[in-house]
Amino acid sequence: MIKVNEIIQAIESFAPPELAENWDNVGLLVGDGEQTVERVFLCLDATSEVVKEAVAFGANMIISHHPLFISPVPRIIEQDVTGRIIRALARNDISLYAAHTNFDSAPGGLCEILTQKLELRNSRKFTAEECLDEFGKPTMNFGHVSSCAPTTLAELTKFVQAKLNTVGIRYVGDPNRKIETVATCCGGGSDMLFAAYRAEADVLVTGDVKYHGAQLATEFGVAMIDAGHFETEVMFCEFMREFLGKKFPALEIENSNTRGFFNIC
Repeated sequence: MIKVNEIIQAIESFAPPELAENWDNVGLLVGDGEQTVERVFLCLDATSEVVKEAVAFGANMIISHHPLFISPVPRIIEQDVTGRIIRALARNDISLYAAHTNFDSAPGGLCEILTQKLELRNSRKFTAEECLDEFGKPTMNFGHVSSCAPTTLAELTKFVQAKLNTVGIRYVGDPNRKIETVATCCGGGSDMLFAAYRAEADVLVTGDVKYHGAQLATEFGVAMIDAGHFETEVMFCEFMREFLGKKFPALEIENSNTRGFFNIC
């Protein structure tokens, strides 16, 4: 019999919780470490819809990338969104585990998986000297800088859209700009713009680019491709399914069918 704690131990041998940012909330969030697991359900976010999918699958454990909650939960009631999800997990005896920024920054983790998905070469993490904000203060370091075959920003944008299956994609910069050096950061990585600039990257591929982030990128002369938060991280499920399948062949593992929240008209 496979226990929740055994699965956690396997995941954390790859992505130790010590790698998580101090503001993050990773690990077993709901449930029992001694619970027996036969079926695991994988998702990016443990939403109400995902919990329904997991219940239909007969899951004993959900493994998500994003934590269900980061700040302390003051109450667990049906009338609150988070409380309703926690109650549904408890009613259906489903444990919930999250591997977030520890999985992002782990060697071979999500930031590296993104570079592989985009077929980039000579990838390396940003250096500490590159990860400074505009005032010289240290920033988080989740990104990578890589090389690609010479192309244009417009062509690279189309390639990223195809590889990540992004429904709608935005980019900042001259479409005819020559691109050879690509910075990447999965999820909402606009804050890595300064690192991309210091690394002399031609473009930063990430998600959740805001208006003023695009304005700043223009001022710095760094192009940006907003490929979507969901689309740059959903590979978490693909990786985890293969990883756990090799570690625990007896487990039944399923991925959520949910997609990103945005529609494009």
